Amino acid sequence: MENKEISKCMTDKKALFYDGLYYSVNIIHRLYDDLIKRLCILSEFQFENPDAASEFAITEAWSVIDSLYRLRKLLEDTPGLKQNDENLRLFYQRTKCLKELRDSIQHLDEHINKYIPDKIPALGRLSWVYVVNEKRYKACMLVPGDIQPDLKLMPSHMGQRMKKPIDFVTLTSNNSVCLTQMINALDELIPWLNDKLNNNFSRKHQMAVMCFGISTNYNIY
Repeated sequence: MENKEISKCMTDKKALFYDGLYYSVNIIHRLYDDLIKRLCILSEFQFENPDAASEFAITEAWSVIDSLYRLRKLLEDTPGLKQNDENLRLFYQRTKCLKELRDSIQHLDEHINKYIPDKIPALGRLSWVYVVNEKRYKACMLVPGDIQPDLKLMPSHMGQRMKKPIDFVTLTSNNSVCLTQMINALDELIPWLNDKLNNNFSRKHQMAVMCFGISTNYNIY
């Protein structure tokens, strides 16, 4: 392969990684923002059947975990990123708990037997605090499955500072991950990431939507 072809291949590879990083970060923020809105609704609990909202919330929480883990793997392999840089190492340190939790849902069939002694629900537990005012908050928990009499309680945040409207969103299975802290770590990394990628991280990324009309010679409904 000639030098020009090698150079173009590397440029194309970087562009793909940049797109992967850009959309991964955007997807994580969209998922987390939607989750916060959903948890606000569940915190008020002004409806008879919360099943649909609860299922969306647990789905979004696991999607945030999966997307954050995917972002970590992309960062590890992105060409030109110095892996020993303090900013990146700090992000890795703060998010190292992701793998164990992510694996617990990706390989759920292998983990179920381990959950029985500790009464862990198949999809884990989602907990959060809902800030009512300066002196009052609600501690909330979503348990997808039967609640066992000796079910472990949610983490305590008594005496800690909280951000409105929702804080300390935590997903617990075989280990616990505070999604809020993961998002904070990501937001602190973004300015550094943009600088290291020569502002390509914040460049205009193209999103193409294409639909094709197709006629058939048989009834499709």
